[in-house]
Amino acid sequence: MHHINIRSRRGLAAGFSLVELLISMTIMVTIMGATMTAMLHATRANETALLVTAMNSNLRTGMDLILRDMLQVGSGLPTGHFILIPSGVGSVQINMPGPPGTTTLSAVGDTDLNAINFGTGGGPTVAGVATDKITTLAADSTFNDIGLTARAADGTNITVNAAVNIGTGPDRVVPGQLIMLEKGSYAILLQVTSIDSAAHKIYFAVNDSLKLNQHTATEGSMGKPCVAGDCTVATGLTFFAPSPDIALPSPQTVPPTPFLNTTATRVRMISYYIDNTDTLHPRLVRRINNGSPTVFDNTSGTTVAFDVDKLQISYDLADSNTNPSYVMFNAADIATPVGTGACAPSPCSVNQVRKINVTLGTRSRKPFSVSGQYFHNQLTTQISLRGMAFVNEYSGP
Repeated sequence: MHHINIRSRRGLAAGFSLVELLISMTIMVTIMGATMTAMLHATRANETALLVTAMNSNLRTGMDLILRDMLQVGSGLPTGHFILIPSGVGSVQINMPGPPGTTTLSAVGDTDLNAINFGTGGGPTVAGVATDKITTLAADSTFNDIGLTARAADGTNITVNAAVNIGTGPDRVVPGQLIMLEKGSYAILLQVTSIDSAAHKIYFAVNDSLKLNQHTATEGSMGKPCVAGDCTVATGLTFFAPSPDIALPSPQTVPPTPFLNTTATRVRMISYYIDNTDTLHPRLVRRINNGSPTVFDNTSGTTVAFDVDKLQISYDLADSNTNPSYVMFNAADIATPVGTGACAPSPCSVNQVRKINVTLGTRSRKPFSVSGQYFHNQLTTQISLRGMAFVNEYSGP
């Protein structure tokens, strides 16, 4: 008779002991903990990379555009780098671009618009810090010194050289653009309200959005026409010599020219400022002219960078005295007749600006999930204004 050892078989099938189970669970928990920690770090690193990459991309894009536009400031403008605006009897202040919710007019008594129009503190306050704005002027190289064959006596339209196609191509003119009419050293700025490409006509109706088309203002306008051939009572561009616009020698020794002494050049008015309408995501706006030819709208403009929380601008001047740097053009700097600021004892002038210092700051799209704080970065650059520093003295043949 055989006896079966039941106890020993049960022992072989009993599995892990409690100690073995505890050891294996400890090892598993340790491995899982290390794995989850690594995954958490990887997730946070990925979040950081996404936020910082987007933030820096916005920063570079915004600064690149500012740099490109500032390099052209003042180029193609008359000597002195300014254009006359309507002033004197019969004139009103013109509209100037600015952030939404603001109203900016040319200063009372202003007679011209400079290549650089500073706006220290003219932008919104973002995160407790005041921001700046800037508006600049530069001539367009593709529609430059275009000859005119006719100019309406009331200033409302011009007829350009028939060889220039204002309907299509690089010389295309559209409502809302700005045209500088220049005769000798006298230059005025008008806003296009409509065109007739078949007749080669550009129109400048009154009540334009920037209020530049004030044709009967004493200065900075097309001006009152000559009356019955008498130009002594005329004003503005009409009065400026030579007047009338086509002056032939007497006796006439050369064939008459089909063109007037007045030429037309397209001008770009470019503004930069921060739009803080969405306080969570302030944006950098680049605005060309006003946009609409008839309705002034500070909500127009193109967003070129998001989540921009800093735009600060200062200027380096060449005043033949101390050549001050980082001038803010505050009240003391521009006080007249005696300046008490950076250019003392003289007031600072925008025509003395040779460099612009720009600081642009951005923040991440949203706060970091760990700290609850935004990432921040900023770029500072100095831009030499070639159009303000150099003058073409060899314009003749």
